[in-house]
Amino acid sequence: MTATRTEPRHQPPWSDLDSLHEVTSKLLGYRGLIDPGVSAQLRRELAEVARGKAFVIQAGDCAERFAETSRSHVFAKARMLDRIADAAEEILAKPVIRIGRLGGQFAKPRSKATERLPDGSEALTYRGDAVNDTAPTVLARVADPRRIALAYEHSASVVNTLGLSPSRHTAAARTGAFSLTYSAHEALLLDYERALVRTDPISRRRYATSAHFLWVGERTRRINDAHVEFVAGVANPIGVKIGPSASPTEVRALVNRLGPDRLPGRLTLIVRMGRERVGEALPRVLSHYGLHPGGLHLESTPVNVTECVDSTAELDRDLSENYATGCDSRLNPRQADYVVQRAAHLFFRPSGHEVVTS
Repeated sequence: MTATRTEPRHQPPWSDLDSLHEVTSKLLGYRGLIDPGVSAQLRRELAEVARGKAFVIQAGDCAERFAETSRSHVFAKARMLDRIADAAEEILAKPVIRIGRLGGQFAKPRSKATERLPDGSEALTYRGDAVNDTAPTVLARVADPRRIALAYEHSASVVNTLGLSPSRHTAAARTGAFSLTYSAHEALLLDYERALVRTDPISRRRYATSAHFLWVGERTRRINDAHVEFVAGVANPIGVKIGPSASPTEVRALVNRLGPDRLPGRLTLIVRMGRERVGEALPRVLSHYGLHPGGLHLESTPVNVTECVDSTAELDRDLSENYATGCDSRLNPRQADYVVQRAAHLFFRPSGHEVVTS
């Protein structure tokens, strides 16, 4: 029995639908941001992760900002990812695939549609630079479809800087300063994502060319959600975030829908169970199915922000010193180093003992 399709959830209340149509129509004629062949290569590399022969680290901003797509900002993010991946590689003694949460992470779902501003007025919550602005005014928070075009331009700037665009993604074109290979973001704004789907002339398969890797969030992963339908129809490697409310039945349904051929590397389950649940539930589940954790997905920044505490003893600490995120809190470089090295030591198993047991 086929699930009934629902209207897309967590889409912005765009201020002008005619303008939205105009923007997406133009995007249909634009060049894709990535080479589908490279996205296919990522799928093959992730297959090695599934076999326990490699590890993956995906890291970057909770929500990218248009103002931070300059060469210096982008290089700083790439070098940070390179550094923590190199550390994990040394501990794990296996290749670490580097995926940047950048070059398109300009939209975010929010728990509440509106919020009360300091002046007492009610406005839309900030939903990422592809939708509106962080400034605390009603006008700045209007969901402006013209910002989608800006998101494309800034994404193109990022992938060009990193040498990830179709015309530059070759070893000869790389700067040699870092080895970040792939771009990724949440496939949230379906008008944008659909406008950038292209048919690969070589494989004749349909790819989302907004990024090499796309994921569906916890809020939009229901089996009949339009976001699940979208990623089911593209050939990219894809991820789905699995939170504490997900039942085994729901997870099985997602696996069957998004990975019916059981092609290794096609589907990544990104577990976000929370500190209270993950330590109890995840190792037991992995052990039962003979599986192992294959990577880390981190929200992090190369800037020395004060957005996360180091321990429960610091819960009363004032984080306002440098709380700069547009949305959720991020790990600073020192915290990211610690998390990655701690996790790598926990995940390390000598050759022949890859399975994690409880």
